[in-house]
Amino acid sequence: YDGTGLTTTAVASITEGTTIEYSTDDGQNWSETAPSRTNVGTTTVSVRATNANYETATTTYTLTVTPRAVTVTASNKSKVYGEEDPTLDATVTGLLEGDTVNYDLSRAAGENVAGSPYAITPEGKLIQGNYAVTYVKGELTITKAGTLTVTGTDLSKVYDGTALVSTAAT
Repeated sequence: YDGTGLTTTAVASITEGTTIEYSTDDGQNWSETAPSRTNVGTTTVSVRATNANYETATTTYTLTVTPRAVTVTASNKSKVYGEEDPTLDATVTGLLEGDTVNYDLSRAAGENVAGSPYAITPEGKLIQGNYAVTYVKGELTITKAGTLTVTGTDLSKVYDGTALVSTAAT
């Protein structure tokens, strides 16, 4: 699929005095205009060449338009632990100008740095009109949030048989 019509014309071995006609409905209707096909699919064309001085010749051929390859690639994203998720998006390559394909984006559940990266998955129909769509995952990477600090307080006492207890603060 390239958005333009696919057309071919038949040529008779004798051109002088020969009329070439085309049919796309099993010979019910004939036209001297060669048919074309723009969108994905197949058209079977019957052709006949008539000339008052020769026997009529017939043949068939097909016009086939196959889907154009399109790729939806989820963008890689990152965030710092504890922040909101960034907006998920994707890049679509292979589309003709003005055309679109539909897809959804989701990410694997999880918020921990240890589980990172998390898959970002684009999903949708594999065949969409004139397009065959391939989906490529991206990743969400979660990085550590700043530096963890800890403080403690020095304590001392004369032994009295009870525990000396100190707590750390973050």
